[in-house]
Amino acid sequence: KDQRAIESLIAVLGDVNHPVRKDASWALVMIGEASVEPLIKELKGDSKAARPYVIDALGKLQDRRAVDPLIDVLKDENAEVRTKATEALARLGDEKSLVPLIAAMKDQDDSVRQEIVATLVRIGSRAVDPLIEATKGPDANVRATAAEALGHIRSDKSIIPLIDLSIDPDSKVRQKALEALGEFEHPKAMERIAEALKDGDPHVRVRAAWHLGRKKDSRAIAPLIQLLREDKGQLRVDAGWVLREMGAMVVMPLIDVLKDTDPKVRSLAAEILGDIGDSRSSEALIQLLNDPDPTVREKAVTSLGNTGDKKSLEVLAEKLKDKDVTVRTKAAEAVASISDTAILDKEKKCPTCGKPLRKMQQSSGQPFNPGAFWTMMVLGLLLTPLLVGIPLVIGAWMMKVKHRTVLVCNQCQRRFEKHWYE
Repeated sequence: KDQRAIESLIAVLGDVNHPVRKDASWALVMIGEASVEPLIKELKGDSKAARPYVIDALGKLQDRRAVDPLIDVLKDENAEVRTKATEALARLGDEKSLVPLIAAMKDQDDSVRQEIVATLVRIGSRAVDPLIEATKGPDANVRATAAEALGHIRSDKSIIPLIDLSIDPDSKVRQKALEALGEFEHPKAMERIAEALKDGDPHVRVRAAWHLGRKKDSRAIAPLIQLLREDKGQLRVDAGWVLREMGAMVVMPLIDVLKDTDPKVRSLAAEILGDIGDSRSSEALIQLLNDPDPTVREKAVTSLGNTGDKKSLEVLAEKLKDKDVTVRTKAAEAVASISDTAILDKEKKCPTCGKPLRKMQQSSGQPFNPGAFWTMMVLGLLLTPLLVGIPLVIGAWMMKVKHRTVLVCNQCQRRFEKHWYE
């Protein structure tokens, strides 16, 4: 390869124009092995603008000579450079980079730590032992990042260290350890997650409940209901999302929450019940239609529409006279939803948001005119031998109004055509 061409391309890596630097980096990769040493030399140089593009090229060339220089760059002052170095080392996959990468997990930049996790996960089982050792270190960021990586690798060897880490004095480390344990089906992992429902930090309790809820474990219900009642911020919202995912098994506990003294709690409980769409909640939601808080009445109306229970039609019709305009609007939508359509069996769910679907008849075409239809059909049949009649017959047939059944999602209103075999 022409050394002068390589030197010219490396010089361009410091250009002010990003596309120029990017193209030069790619050209050096295409040149191949001859570019490696000049790139390593440039990496050790003073050009900060060129450094990310040099690292990117070295990673794509996958030459072992670049391992040590890339490890040195893990300490660069620029977070982008450190991230790029991690990506390049992931491509090289050299075990020599394991210890430096784990040491770099104390990095204060979250994007760098996430890239290190991705790199260690790519390395796989070879990284497990060093990561387990890192869970015992003094730096909380290192322990948390090690736990996250171990969860993604999913080696049974890491279950006991992760259980130990789930009682770490740092709450963020405990959260990461529980997230990692949630990736395992091992009974010890599940038992520890259940014990974390009593953790002193509410964020840790939500994380534990989320993993149990995802596995439809009833032990998560009571702590989630407690957060729904007591928390005033994001944790209440998070608890609500977990309860939604748990579905029918939380309907009865949520019905009890509808009696809470806090209107925000009643409103959220009604909304979750509507999203679940279980008709067992209809009676309790009907009682909520007379709630003094208009937001609660609005959520109750909407949720009744989602359940599709025709028994609620009469009381929903009364809400068309509600003093709150939003309640009246939602009542009209709910009445239309229930009276004109039918909820399908619970096996039919919206592929977009997972909520119940309902049937709806949809028509297309112009209003049917019998006189025009028969005139065109008879003339068409008479003139068929002359070929002129064929378009007339087709035109008459196209005048027919077409009816088809579509499935409509109660939540997102997305429509799906119902096939003949359903």
